[in-house]
Amino acid sequence: MKEHTLSRVGSPRLAVSAAVSDDHILTTCLAASPDIESGAFELQTYRDYPSAAIALNDALESAKTEWVVLAHQDVYFPARALTRLEEMLDGLSEDVAVVGVIGRTPLGETVGEAWSSGMSKIVGVPLSEASDAITLDEVVIIVRRASGVRFDPALPGFHLYATDIALTADEAGKRVAVVPLTVVHHSRPVISLGSDYAAAYRFLQRKWSARLPVLTMMGDIRRFPLHLARLDFRVRRASGFAQTRRAPVGDPAEIARSLGLTP
Repeated sequence: MKEHTLSRVGSPRLAVSAAVSDDHILTTCLAASPDIESGAFELQTYRDYPSAAIALNDALESAKTEWVVLAHQDVYFPARALTRLEEMLDGLSEDVAVVGVIGRTPLGETVGEAWSSGMSKIVGVPLSEASDAITLDEVVIIVRRASGVRFDPALPGFHLYATDIALTADEAGKRVAVVPLTVVHHSRPVISLGSDYAAAYRFLQRKWSARLPVLTMMGDIRRFPLHLARLDFRVRRASGFAQTRRAPVGDPAEIARSLGLTP
């Protein structure tokens, strides 16, 4: 388990952290984000952790800023995106503990958007202002450190931790929100849910049994034993039953420019 600081100036209010498994992806995506590359916002990386929950809890405990942006290593923040995010966070009420850029409302509506290189399109629904949510996509999670809301270290692997922390915040009487900030997720396509996802799904199925069905970005968690298999089949069918995950095409900075995300 290692921690490494890639920039040392940084905002006193907002910092970025990531669990990292591939330095090339980190260098070409998250670390190449202009607000990070310039040193305006600090980036801390965490490696060799057994789960996202443990890594990101360490990130929250190590940070000195009011808010911590927990981003995937393959996320690219267009120019001034983190500056605009900082301004949006300033406008949120004190009871907002967890924030994302794409999620679902308690009614199941998707709010917020991101470019997905894995799907070669923008996914989600654009927002003009912050919206309440009950679950978030793991691509970007922002946590107010003073809220005391943390990830469950017992949650295995690297899936569904955004859903879990959103429910944890809700149970504590805190709010979860999505803000209008479009990022580039320079990801490979999802071709199946996999055994790691299944383990996280079953963990949340047990943990939140009193709140089933639980909304997630990939489909609901339900009590019905075969529901997970149905979700996996839908993902496989949507991928055309692909056997390999192709590498993403293009440069994240160029994608951001082509989408008009760079001022």
